[in-house]
Amino acid sequence: MLQGSMLAGMAFANAGVTAVHAFAYPIGAEFHIPHGVANSLMLVPVMEFNMMGNLSKFAHMAEVFGERSRGLNDRQAAMVFIEALQTLATDLKIPGHLSQFGVKEEDIPALARSVMKVTRLLVNNPRELKLEDAEEIYRRVL
Repeated sequence: MLQGSMLAGMAFANAGVTAVHAFAYPIGAEFHIPHGVANSLMLVPVMEFNMMGNLSKFAHMAEVFGERSRGLNDRQAAMVFIEALQTLATDLKIPGHLSQFGVKEEDIPALARSVMKVTRLLVNNPRELKLEDAEEIYRRVL
C-alpha cells in the first residue's frame, strides 16, 4: 500500500489532478467524508462529464481496463469505460450516495460554489465546468 500510495502521489504531482479532487474537497470539509472516499464517490459522474472533453482518450481507457470496445465508436467505447468504473466502485463497495453522509439537496448550491473556487484544479480539467454543471454532478450522486 505504501508503494502504491507513493507511485500515485508521484503520478498526480506530475500530471495534476482535476475536477474530481475539486469536488472532493467541499464534501470532505463540510461532511467529514475521508478524501479517498470523497474522490471515489465523485469519480464516475465527473469522468462521465469529462469524457466529452476528450472522447478518444476515454475510449482508450476502456481498452486499458480490458473492456470490449473493438468496433465501437469513441463515444460508445468511452461509455464502456464509465460503466467499468461504476462496476469497479460497486464491486469495491464504495458508498454510492452523498446522502449516506448527511448531504441534502439544499446543501448542493453551496457545495457547487465551493467547487468553483478550486480553480487550481479546474484549470487542468479536460472540459470547462460551470456552476450549473457542478450542481448537476453533485445531484447525480445525492
